[in-house]
Amino acid sequence: MTQSVFDAFYVSSSLDLEELSKAVKAPYHLQLTAEETQPYQILDTFDQQIHGQRKILFSQGNRLLLLDWAKSLSDHQQAKKWAFVEELNAESLRQELGYVSSLRALLPVQTLKGRLINGSLLDDEQKTVARIICLCFETAPGKLLTLTGLNKIRGYGKAFKLLAELFSHPAEDDLTAFAGTWALLVPDFLPYTNKPQVDYLSQSPAYEVASRLIAAYLHTARLNEEGVCADFDSEFLHDYRISLRKVRSILSLFKGVFDEDVTCDLKTRFSDLMRQTNRLRDLDVYLLEQESYLALVPEILRSGLLTMFEEFAEERDRTQKKVKRQFLSKNYKQEMTALQKLCPHTPAQMKKAAAETLKVGSDGDLPVFDYASALIWKRYRKVRKLARRIDAETPDEQVHELRIQFKKMRYLMEFFAPLYSAKEMKTLIKSLRRLQNSLGKFNDCSVQQEALNAHITAHANSKQDNDLEMVKSVGALVAAIHQSQLEERIKIVANLDSFTSDETSTKFEHLFHLQPANSAQLAEKNV
Repeated sequence: MTQSVFDAFYVSSSLDLEELSKAVKAPYHLQLTAEETQPYQILDTFDQQIHGQRKILFSQGNRLLLLDWAKSLSDHQQAKKWAFVEELNAESLRQELGYVSSLRALLPVQTLKGRLINGSLLDDEQKTVARIICLCFETAPGKLLTLTGLNKIRGYGKAFKLLAELFSHPAEDDLTAFAGTWALLVPDFLPYTNKPQVDYLSQSPAYEVASRLIAAYLHTARLNEEGVCADFDSEFLHDYRISLRKVRSILSLFKGVFDEDVTCDLKTRFSDLMRQTNRLRDLDVYLLEQESYLALVPEILRSGLLTMFEEFAEERDRTQKKVKRQFLSKNYKQEMTALQKLCPHTPAQMKKAAAETLKVGSDGDLPVFDYASALIWKRYRKVRKLARRIDAETPDEQVHELRIQFKKMRYLMEFFAPLYSAKEMKTLIKSLRRLQNSLGKFNDCSVQQEALNAHITAHANSKQDNDLEMVKSVGALVAAIHQSQLEERIKIVANLDSFTSDETSTKFEHLFHLQPANSAQLAEKNV
């Protein structure tokens, strides 16, 4: 690995290196070594985690170049096939990209013709007094973009200054400069987020906001279909399912916004879509947790678990192919297109859809600020009442019910966040996170035990040695997961005091109950 740390960095769409060499005055001259023009790919995760750090990862053959905006360029060799950061053989690059999720694959974002140019500024004794490195890309026919970094050599500040003066103003280390360069390198760039922002006014009709939220999450789900079919990584399916789950939550929680028959029909249709991917997601979770599962049982029992994971991996391949066929089928495409037409983006289309198909319910025309505040306040009081009943002896079913109601409350707060003070909402949600995480883990443990016990039952009567060993190992795993669930239960009870406290209640009341309808103008400032 080689790394150049820049003392100055420039971006130019008109840099001519030959003219630059001629402009260098005696006693100095510029020595350049240019590689041949090659296809370069820009790589990133689907949710642009590298781009989000103002870095650009270039791939050229077995070579990876990581540009840290206006700071440095590192050059690495990658000998083996890879898709995830953890599979990179260069430890230094793995460390540099340590912020990238281990669940996300790095995918091609753009392909460009480019070349790398290394150079030195030499004096009349052929000593190197400054260094230059350029990445030149053809962004369009006949149009070039050159990224240039300069390095000082200790003791030769005057020579570095003379070289730097040949360039225009340095590219500042700010978001605007980076965004402008990125737009030239990736002109068709469309940022992706699994949490689409829907802006609206506090006096907007509740049905309009509901329609736009459904449209946004349905659009997000569809953006992930290609990744699910290509099986790039498991997060495509995860985001797809979360988006559809939020659509179902909107339909369930926004009571009275749409006609009851329409709501029932849509809930059924979205449930059918979710059901198609249930098993694939379950298998993804098991395989992603393989190492942590193995760590829960004694080493002597791990071979039986490995047999189970081999079965899961084979089943996952079959299930993924089945989901792909479903996604590519005519029926699936027609259904998704029909659902998108029901919940379009623009107000004019929404008005037409509401009149023709969606059928606005009794509360659909209420101002969304009033509707949202009443809905969240009512949900909070229900959750608080449930939470105050939970103690160390409470049956698991009541803990599960608390988790379900808690999630519904969190979704409502996310859906209507633009209506309220961003600072207050962020503080409130943060204060709930610890309890929310424990409730989620408690439920995961319960679901895993149920599924693994079913796996044991399916193999219990087998006479094969491998199956007998697997049943024994899975039984030990179930016992370990049960212990983890008991530990999460203790955490839940410990964190309930904060949630049910008068302090938290006052915050909810202030934000969602005491603000009168005519204070909606304040909320509009947060849009």
